[in-house]
Amino acid sequence: MKEPLATEVRKYLEHVAGLRPTLAAFPPAKVPIFLRERYSLAEGDVLHHRCLFFSPHRNFPEWTPAAVATDRRLLEALQLGIPVFVSTEMRANQRRSLIEKRVPFINPGYQLYLPDLLIDLREYFAGQRAKPPKTLTPSAQHLLLMAIEQHIERFGSARAIGDRLPYTAMTVGRAMDELADLELAEIGKDGKNKILAFPAGEHGVDWRALWERALPHLQSPVGRSLRLTPGKLSTEILKNARLAGISALGRYSMLNEPPVETWAISADWYGKHAVAIEQAEASEWAESSDERLEIWSYDPGLSGDAPKTWLRDSLSGRKGIVDRLSLYLSLRNSEDERIEQALEQMMEDIPW
Repeated sequence: MKEPLATEVRKYLEHVAGLRPTLAAFPPAKVPIFLRERYSLAEGDVLHHRCLFFSPHRNFPEWTPAAVATDRRLLEALQLGIPVFVSTEMRANQRRSLIEKRVPFINPGYQLYLPDLLIDLREYFAGQRAKPPKTLTPSAQHLLLMAIEQHIERFGSARAIGDRLPYTAMTVGRAMDELADLELAEIGKDGKNKILAFPAGEHGVDWRALWERALPHLQSPVGRSLRLTPGKLSTEILKNARLAGISALGRYSMLNEPPVETWAISADWYGKHAVAIEQAEASEWAESSDERLEIWSYDPGLSGDAPKTWLRDSLSGRKGIVDRLSLYLSLRNSEDERIEQALEQMMEDIPW
């Protein structure tokens, strides 16, 4: 992607979303020649998701939404990041057609559409500005809850965090700063390494007190919830799913489990299987649907390779059950008295 266009993209994302992504040239050898002849490429990070930006060359001025959608699927299959189409020359009917085909795009100065990130950022960040500014981002919340779940009192470096969580060094650094700004953790130095430590007393970290201090700054991890048409989604796609929602609450309390099971996957996993998942979504008029799928803003297992701990359970067939703290955050705004009581019971049973 030529630098003037990359600059426009950066300025536009900063204007509409307050983001300042770093766009870098993408190694062309990883992309088939015919696609390199049509598009210039760049890579960058948007909301903790790796994106591959592709913009038409001058010798491909008469692109069509159908051609872009096809090329995007080819780029997506390479698993190099979420492909995002970028063009300054885009007519209203072309934008409408790209949206109908669910093609993520940026039309600097006019519109930004990123369905694979579950949001149209224009609306999302308009809402975000109205929220309290001290709400933790998903990456910072993910880091905090993983520390509480696994009783990790200290991280020796940002790299140590990056080895456990699927974030870039820059994102990890921002998450560490967020926790320090809210006095939920302390940042120090160990030689050249930036370390993160949670305040400890004579008997170590009081994890329950840390949770209660953090609670006003935490948000539900659920970005979207959808019903699935029975038999439409393969077990392979759901292999990383974890039991969530009221289904999980029933395992942690005396609440009766509902007939419809709820499962959670991460936004990253959704991005890899978005087409199949969208095709499996049940319409609002469907007569039956025995599964519901939640898309979470972070890994619902907190750390995929972590050992079993006091917050997680095991389930045969899939990867288990979501942690209690995230489950609490996902359901705490329920107005159902039975759910409220079950949540209280679940939290009281945690051996802090």
